[in-house]
Amino acid sequence: MIMKKIIYLTFLLLSVPSFCLGQTVETIKDRFGGSYTGETNSRGQRHGSGVYTDKNGTSFAGTWENNLQHGIGIITDAEGNELFAGEFINGAAMYTLEELEGVQANRERIARERAEEEREAARRLVEQEARRSQEILRQLTENIEIAEFDVVNLLGEVSSLIVQGNEVAAEWLKQAAAEGDYRAQRELGLLTISGQAEESGIPKDVQRGESLLILAAQAGDQRAKLELEETLGWAAEKVEIVTILGPRCTSFGFEVGTDSHANCVMELQIANDALLQAKQLAEETQRLINSRLDEFEDAREKDAALSAANAEAERQYLRAQQREREASDRQRAFSRALLGIGAGLLNPSQSSNSGGMLQTCYYNVGSQTVPYPVSSTSICPPSRDFGGVTGFLQ
Repeated sequence: MIMKKIIYLTFLLLSVPSFCLGQTVETIKDRFGGSYTGETNSRGQRHGSGVYTDKNGTSFAGTWENNLQHGIGIITDAEGNELFAGEFINGAAMYTLEELEGVQANRERIARERAEEEREAARRLVEQEARRSQEILRQLTENIEIAEFDVVNLLGEVSSLIVQGNEVAAEWLKQAAAEGDYRAQRELGLLTISGQAEESGIPKDVQRGESLLILAAQAGDQRAKLELEETLGWAAEKVEIVTILGPRCTSFGFEVGTDSHANCVMELQIANDALLQAKQLAEETQRLINSRLDEFEDAREKDAALSAANAEAERQYLRAQQREREASDRQRAFSRALLGIGAGLLNPSQSSNSGGMLQTCYYNVGSQTVPYPVSSTSICPPSRDFGGVTGFLQ
């Protein structure tokens, strides 16, 4: 019943002039004969608290979202009788007020359980981090050798402990840097530059931090070189001179700060520039050679294709010549056959050498029909030779 009282209170609030509440309450009629009084959004849709009454007098009073009932509301008929009171979601009636009390209690229970799970997970994480920090501090307190300490994976956590004010971690980091570990030198340099570790006994000192970063960079630490550029704004050329060329000239026996040392750095820089140019030229030359090789390979492939085409054309030409020779041979054989039997063709009834009459046998010679006379008392042979070409009796 409390929920119903809230809904009826909404009716009263909507009846208050808009200037009293500082809200815009509009009255809108739709094309179906209905009327809406209440809040709207920028698109003119029912949005917020409002009452809609259709042409039959049925009303909905409650909250809206983008033209749909969404939230707590009540539906009444034209006589004011309650048809439904409860929660609406996206235009659909979901729970009555009586059901909603149980639903709401269940929602609150789920929310409490979820919050408790999140708090428990956070507590376990804090405990895990605390145990990990304690283990790190134990190792640091026992003065474990830097070579045995997992610097790569744990140095970031040591730095976090230092920022939190842990002096034990700070002392260990300073000792590791003093022993020459370039990773510790880099981290100590960054903390010294930023001033984040003053509570741990590491005062802010940009010049000191710069020196530590230089030491780490000279040891080959790429991250330290990057920090010199990004944190201190050094140019890449300066980083190279200070971290590479300068120490090299010092190793040659030239004292830092002398003209000979400066000349050595300059000569090395010129040599490095020349080496870089030579490398670029070599790369460009290699690209040109590769391009020429590609062109040569393409030309070779084209030549191979042309040679294959010429060979195929030669084979086609030889086959055509062979066919012409075969046709010529057949023609000559046909001619010889005609010449050999000419008399018999002109007078097939003349006598043979044996004194008998002649008959004509027809042979297939090279796809052509050739007549051949024989004695009428003889049987036509199934095949015979016509000048090197065999003819078969038709």
